[in-house]
Amino acid sequence: MIKWKRLKQISQQVTGIEVNIYGSTKLEGLRAAIEFNEEKADVALNLNMNKSIEELISSLAHELAHVTVYSTQHNREHSQESDRLRDKITKLYRRENENEDGEH
Repeated sequence: MIKWKRLKQISQQVTGIEVNIYGSTKLEGLRAAIEFNEEKADVALNLNMNKSIEELISSLAHELAHVTVYSTQHNREHSQESDRLRDKITKLYRRENENEDGEH
């Protein structure tokens, strides 16, 4: 089960701004899309193309990297930031799941 609230919290933690995450099946040819400014980001994830938590985190990290480097470009800086965020989000998401599993 995907923990959407946790992904939202982590996204806000790594960007420092409000983040809203939307799921869609109508993003033709796109894994994800983002609209953002200095205060807020809206991320749309294509649920037809992002089925596993790993795919969701990878797409989310790619979009959030635009926020943290404050650019719409797909250059080396964005790629490196996307990789960094993917690793950080994955670690935080898994840590939370491990904590919950330990409490049961």
